[in-house]
Amino acid sequence: MKVTLIHNPDAGSTDESCTDEIAASIRAAGHSVICQSPGSADWEKALLEATDLVAVAGGDGTVGNVVQRMIGKSVPITILPMGTANNIASTLGLSGLSIDDLIGGWANGRRIGLDIGLARGPWGERYFIEGLGLGLFTDVMSKLKGRRNVDLAHLNAPKEKLDSMVKSCSIDSTATRLTG
Repeated sequence: MKVTLIHNPDAGSTDESCTDEIAASIRAAGHSVICQSPGSADWEKALLEATDLVAVAGGDGTVGNVVQRMIGKSVPITILPMGTANNIASTLGLSGLSIDDLIGGWANGRRIGLDIGLARGPWGERYFIEGLGLGLFTDVMSKLKGRRNVDLAHLNAPKEKLDSMVKSCSIDSTATRLTG
């Protein structure tokens, strides 16, 4: 089987997710693999190449980014959970297994459909897979995305990440009066 591996080396809180090691495991299972990092300029082009399977090694953000680009394509996607929360992988029953066990199951894996949400607004349309946020959550996430989360990728504890986010995002505390 030809596998396209999209691997986010900054995902999660350990150094166990080395691209070379994951690729070696995929090859050891009898598959060929092409590796790409979502931080590289050509990663989206890799999803356009002929492949039998797209494997996403990363967290929920990386999974969501890949899934959005694969909508309408018939190529199956699988997840190698490497993030902090891995909500999507957990929902699909892929958490708690070793990378080798997950890869070993690809040949006989069952396919399931996945619902994708579509949000429409003044900005246009945007697909989402995991959730939709409004208010403060959306404001914080958009600011984090704008600064590319460079320092967050190197923090391990969730509290460290939260403290970093709070420091970097200024929240307008001006009271708003509602009239009516």
